[in-house]
Amino acid sequence: MDVVALVSGGKDSCHNMLHCVAAGHRIVALANIAPPQDQDEVDSYMYQTVGHEAITRLAQALELPLYRATITGGSVDTSKTYEQTQGDEVEDLVALLQTVLEHHPTVKGVSVGAILSDYQRTRVENICSRLNLTALSYLWQRSQPSLLAEMLDTGLQPIVIKVAAMGLNPRKHCGKPLSALQPLLHRLHGEFDLHVCGEGGEYETFTVDGPLFKKRLVPTNTRVVMHSDDAFAPVGYLRLGEIALEDKTEDELPPSSHQDLVAYARQLLERAGCTDWRAPADEEVGEGQGHEAEGATQAAEQEQDTHARAADASVHAVGDEDVNVTGEAHEPAPPRVESKTAGPWLAVCVNYPSPYSTHTTPQPQSPRHQQQHQGDSSSGLDEQVCARVRASLQALDAELSLRGFSFHDVRHINLTVRDMAQFAAINAEYIRHFGTNPPSRVCVQEALPPSCPLVIEAFAFKPPLDSDTSMSSAPPLPPPRHMHVQGLSHWAPANIGPYSQAVEAGGVLFMAGQIGLHPSSMTLARTPEQQASLSLRSVERVLQAHGLTLQHTLSCICFLRHASLLPHCQQVLSRAVSNADHDERFAFDPRKSASPLPISVETSTAYCVVPDLPKHAEVEWHFTAVTDGSVVQQQRDLPLPNNSGRARATAVVADMHALVHVHVPAEACYTHPQTTSTTPSSTSTLQAVVDTCVRQVADWLPDTCARAHLISCRVLCDEMEASDLATALDAQQEVLFAGAPVCVLPVRLLSGDGLVLHCMYALDPPPFTNDDDNGDGDGVVEDEIFED
Repeated sequence: MDVVALVSGGKDSCHNMLHCVAAGHRIVALANIAPPQDQDEVDSYMYQTVGHEAITRLAQALELPLYRATITGGSVDTSKTYEQTQGDEVEDLVALLQTVLEHHPTVKGVSVGAILSDYQRTRVENICSRLNLTALSYLWQRSQPSLLAEMLDTGLQPIVIKVAAMGLNPRKHCGKPLSALQPLLHRLHGEFDLHVCGEGGEYETFTVDGPLFKKRLVPTNTRVVMHSDDAFAPVGYLRLGEIALEDKTEDELPPSSHQDLVAYARQLLERAGCTDWRAPADEEVGEGQGHEAEGATQAAEQEQDTHARAADASVHAVGDEDVNVTGEAHEPAPPRVESKTAGPWLAVCVNYPSPYSTHTTPQPQSPRHQQQHQGDSSSGLDEQVCARVRASLQALDAELSLRGFSFHDVRHINLTVRDMAQFAAINAEYIRHFGTNPPSRVCVQEALPPSCPLVIEAFAFKPPLDSDTSMSSAPPLPPPRHMHVQGLSHWAPANIGPYSQAVEAGGVLFMAGQIGLHPSSMTLARTPEQQASLSLRSVERVLQAHGLTLQHTLSCICFLRHASLLPHCQQVLSRAVSNADHDERFAFDPRKSASPLPISVETSTAYCVVPDLPKHAEVEWHFTAVTDGSVVQQQRDLPLPNNSGRARATAVVADMHALVHVHVPAEACYTHPQTTSTTPSSTSTLQAVVDTCVRQVADWLPDTCARAHLISCRVLCDEMEASDLATALDAQQEVLFAGAPVCVLPVRLLSGDGLVLHCMYALDPPPFTNDDDNGDGDGVVEDEIFED
């Protein structure tokens, strides 16, 4: 795509342009925000203005048109998220980019050199959303030591033009090449925790040469201007004065054709140790395998077309429950809402009370089939779907309000749809209810009844007001933290819908489901195996951004479209858990990390086959992690009725929540678990299994997790048993589940599981204490809290 690059002259904006070119994009213009006339620098949260006097020369060296605007606004809205605000300096950039678009209407992307600044990233993404542009932030979340080395190794030549940190002196270091200061920066990082790339404002740079430059910049007549002569951390900047342009030799010039320039940029990055620009297929599909993979894809599409045609013949525009004996459609039943609140938590389940049906479940459709059968949005089917989705979300809104919550307090949603082909219509309604920081979300297709286009499981968390805790000895609860990255990068996939990659609330890190998208192109990896590996890598990078690894995850569901992928997914997860460590190429702050959990998430991972996933992906990983510092985790076997075996239960108890996962073996649920034509046991047997497990878990957990604190129970079971089991458990909701919503979802469980329970307990924050029973200084009481 054609791209405009936001440039300050610094190393980050210039290096990100190289990544844009390596990704195949074309830089067609530069944009810069300058300080008011006669000012070298202004106090701006958003823009680097020091060195602005040389920006015109920078554009000449790159031989690109430059568009500039002057800062007229101030830092009015300084919140973590940004909404359009009159008089804010962000609006100056909006006007500037609108000017660029008038002259370059083909521009679709914006190059942004953000590394760690959420403040800058969220504002640029807000602008891009308003102007229908895509933010390209290929340096986002990169580890600063490796990134700085990469910049210098590709031939970027920045000089330091401002310093403001201990160990740096304007008179000594301004004007020096950054490469000469690299060893000093690493030493200061160890001594004073200085950000090696200057992300804490320790220093600023101006780039005088680089691999995309057609000419070299030579500053002359420079002088140092002191802001502060502080003895420990003096502050000053370099006034660049005159800038001369120096010709490069023919060997130093970048290629003139776009195709050669892309290859040149990729070669430079690869020599510097960066291969993130590669698509996974380029890395993993060996020579001679490309045609085989392509043939497999075509065969899969043909198979899906066959299933889709069969589905077309059996699926009507309205569900069976919506047509009376005369064939006339009538109003569908209203959605059913169940909810439970405890402390700061609320769990809500919204679905339609209707018998489960599997014989009319739509089959996943190939992209070609979807194009051929794409109906008008006003068709009868879409109107039915939109009406029911709208009714479901309105019911959720009403229940949230009734309980004193709002959509703003929703932190995570499990969205189960009947037909992924209806996802666009569902998303169009869904997006209307969530603002800048939407909840994380997992979306899968399962065998729902014809009259039920979706099931919504929502988890809300609302920290008490300061006045509610003023008389309490408990520490104040941290505010929820949303990670909602929308720009393209090498880090992890941008959101393909109205959801956040992760939301941290109440000691839980709710993570969105991850499919095998390559972050820089948002295209699926070519093979199922590559998708499994790539999606798990994205999970690890989202965890890493929160100072966590897979050793901090307490549950996982791996959704597969084909059971044949199970061994590979198990192998990938096992390898990742055993090597759970941060990726040194991306940012990681161990100070933000909670203690690793003693029991591997492998033991509580459920593998299940579903008909379809977003973008027809082959794999989707859904992890939940814990961020509390004081956590107790334990595992035990639960005896099942009639000596039919034992279930494996894993429980995590933290300050404000407890999560329990129970895996019941297939032999306790089915009469012939080893045969391909598995015969389900009676519903009464499954009901007895669930009853036994829930009661034993309640007896096992500490008193703080009494059954009254249970706020949600999710049951994964065989499609053929889902309807009857849901009806049976519904009759026991008040007695067995203490009124908590119970969601029974039909899937095909693998890896020996016949039934999986996920239970969440909400706890009140404990009294604040500095007790430390073993004197290790961690403030955690290590006594056993589980019942024997």
